[in-house]
Amino acid sequence: GLSNGKPTLVVPFFGDQAFWGLVCARERVGPDPLPHYKLTPDNLAAAMAYCLRDDIVANAQAMKGKLSAERGIEKGIEAFERHLPIRGGAWQCEVWEHQRWYLGVGWSSKLLPTDPWPFADESGYQPRSMNSFTLPAGWKWLGGWTIEAPVGCMDSGGYEYAHSWQSDWHNGDLRGDKVRRRKWVRRRVGDPHFAPRQPPAASPRVLHSTRPRVVYLKVVEGRGLRAPEAASKCDPYVRMYILRNGQVLQKQRTRVL
Repeated sequence: GLSNGKPTLVVPFFGDQAFWGLVCARERVGPDPLPHYKLTPDNLAAAMAYCLRDDIVANAQAMKGKLSAERGIEKGIEAFERHLPIRGGAWQCEVWEHQRWYLGVGWSSKLLPTDPWPFADESGYQPRSMNSFTLPAGWKWLGGWTIEAPVGCMDSGGYEYAHSWQSDWHNGDLRGDKVRRRKWVRRRVGDPHFAPRQPPAASPRVLHSTRPRVVYLKVVEGRGLRAPEAASKCDPYVRMYILRNGQVLQKQRTRVL
């Protein structure tokens, strides 16, 4: 409604509708939200009368201009892409390696039950193996797995250290540090030479038989099997017939989902 310059009355009953009703009231483009369980003929009439006031109509018209210049979809896409693991035009896959220090042993990948996984995502609590990354169709790797050391890292192995998993991470092994981690990365890009496999065109199949028999048919490829039924719609069914001497003995139809 507001995108068309119309005052808006919100009757919330689910989710974030009450929040947006309060926003409309704050911006004076509509009355306070009316929860459905408090709705009566009197307060509904009062809310509609509020929407018809000249100042509320003018505010809604002004909001229309703000919304049209907002570029909400483009900004949403930009915000989404900023959080994607893309580096230098390539999609970056990441695995974090975690280790703990033990007296008399040193650094080890044998962790405590409450510790992160030895190889995991950045949170440490979603296990992730370098061998588990399978390339989807149409992608190719740019080299193998490499260590991405933090900025200013002074450790030859690319580790950053902390006193505990909840502590702040820092460069260099300081006295009292008990845990460390490092990041492995591998990049992939789209393969320009990839050609997706085209599904075979559907064609009718005829089963010839001179003896009565039970026939079991299984549709294993349903793509492209919709045929026009009328000018305005398509038939979502695959039809199967058993004929003998031109006479239909049995017919069946299967819906294509």
